[in-house]
Amino acid sequence: MWQISTRRRLLSSFLWLGVAFLSGLAHNASAGSQYVIVSANPESKELLLGRLFVPGDTIRIPAGTTLTLLGEDGSVTSISGPAAYMVTEENLEAEGSVKAPDIREGRTKLGAIAGLLTNERKRTEALGSSRASTIATERKIIENPWAVSIEEPGPACVRDDHLVLSRSEATKEMSFSVVFGNKKRIDGLLWKAGEFLYAVRDPIPPGTHVIVVETHEKWGQIDVKIASAGADLANPIEVLLWMFNNGCRRQAIAFALQLRGIK
Repeated sequence: MWQISTRRRLLSSFLWLGVAFLSGLAHNASAGSQYVIVSANPESKELLLGRLFVPGDTIRIPAGTTLTLLGEDGSVTSISGPAAYMVTEENLEAEGSVKAPDIREGRTKLGAIAGLLTNERKRTEALGSSRASTIATERKIIENPWAVSIEEPGPACVRDDHLVLSRSEATKEMSFSVVFGNKKRIDGLLWKAGEFLYAVRDPIPPGTHVIVVETHEKWGQIDVKIASAGADLANPIEVLLWMFNNGCRRQAIAFALQLRGIK
């Protein structure tokens, strides 16, 4: 049985119906003692989106299943079955140590993400298979988790000053305009047929909080949430929490899908 430990990246062997050798965890597996499932393909009642594993838990992955885990330190690990892992903690950090507060904070954040992903899974299940299938299709369309939907109301999360728009129907080309609050207007934009994403070349002007997308038929308003310069966008935990906390649920799920490697 493999162990996922705060002290080791990899162990050299595991037990699964006897002794066998596993080629190893993903190269970016890292130290951590709590993990949440961001992908199980195929999913089962034991391996569900949002399930949290803590020290003492055993992660059992059947043959034919690939599991993707997000660790408390932001590491992402993909594992293919058959395999079994024991989540352990070797008291690497004592309660009064300098790093103990950071460890507690990481676990608190991971627990919050586990709850958010679990709620999203339950919400999708409650919608029924037909709507769930539609949602799955929409998510695959959004190859960029920073893409902003022009079809759904609510806030949108962007990084830096780069705006990427998304749509779920791309059978026709579309002429449109983008208005950045009261700061700037761009007319004559053309969204080609067959393209689901459109990257606006002009940057978002500083201080913009509202963006309006106009066509000859309708218009939609987008409340923009821009990641601060100090945001740790390299840490999946920080990104997911920031998106969820700012109401960008759809983008947060797309970001989780990106962690899974599904596009």
